Amino acid sequence: MTGSKYVYYHFSDDKSELTREYAFTGGLKGAVGAVVLMDREFDNFQTYRTNPEERIQAKRELRVDVATGSVDFTPIENVEPDNVEDSGTMDFRIRMIYSYLNENYSRMPIKGDSFLVRLKLLNDKLTIQAYRSKGDGRTSTEELVNTMIEMIRSRVGL
Repeated sequence: MTGSKYVYYHFSDDKSELTREYAFTGGLKGAVGAVVLMDREFDNFQTYRTNPEERIQAKRELRVDVATGSVDFTPIENVEPDNVEDSGTMDFRIRMIYSYLNENYSRMPIKGDSFLVRLKLLNDKLTIQAYRSKGDGRTSTEELVNTMIEMIRSRVGL
C-alpha cells in the first residue's frame, strides 16, 4: 500500500492551524507506528460541562482513524504499519472523546473534538499539518501535535 492511498480528499491546507517540519530519517512507517500507539490512550484534565466557570475533572481518550479510499476513515488498527511505504503522505482523523463522572459516579459524555492531521515524509523531511475539524476546542491543535511529536520521538527519534 502506498502513502497516497491514505490521503483524505477533503483535507484543506488552507484550514491548517499548525504546520511543523522536522528532519526525520525514521520513515513514514516509523511515524505511523508511533501514531498507532496513541490510539485509545487517555488522561484526565480540567474542563467544564456547559459553563466555563464551573470546572470539572474529566477523562480524555484519543481515537485514531486513518484515511481510506480518499473519502472515509477507518480505525488505525485496520492498517498494518509494515504495509506503509517509507515516504509519502498519510491523513488521520483524531477524535478526542471526553467524559466525566456525575454525582452518582456514572460516566457522562461531553461533546468531543475531532482533528484532521496530515503526516508527509519526503526527502527525510517530516511535515505535520493539523486543524480542528469539529468540537469546542477543549484540546488545542498545538497540544495534540505536541503529543504526536513526543510519541514519534520516543518510538523512533526525531
